[in-house]
Amino acid sequence: LSEKINHKQISIQKHISGDIVAFADYNMTNTIVRNLLTNAIKFTNPGGHIYVSALINDDNMVEISIKDDGIGIDEKVVDKLFRIDHQYKAIGTAGEMGTGLGLKLCHDLILKNKGRTWIKSSLNEGTCIYFTLPQFYE
Repeated sequence: LSEKINHKQISIQKHISGDIVAFADYNMTNTIVRNLLTNAIKFTNPGGHIYVSALINDDNMVEISIKDDGIGIDEKVVDKLFRIDHQYKAIGTAGEMGTGLGLKLCHDLILKNKGRTWIKSSLNEGTCIYFTLPQFYE
């Protein structure tokens, strides 16, 4: 991912509240974060920003968000993004093709780990994808 980040000169800022550990499959979680970051990079304009945060929410779940200030998604489409019967294709800011399959995969992996996913987006303002995973208790 670093090559794409450097090529587009995108800054990534992270804010993680304390020591947060999720009770989730390690490989699935890596796949989720990698796919969501790849999407954020794909749809962020050169010189843009991506913000990654993690916190423990009011439901005692680990809540992770990946927010960009990119091209955004039409709100009519947002509710359909996780549906298998709907295909959403989009072109990134450098001509990258997006099929929406990675997002559907992330949604399925999050569900398998007892989490949930939701999106807030506005055209030309960016997208924030949120997901939760159970918190690990020692």
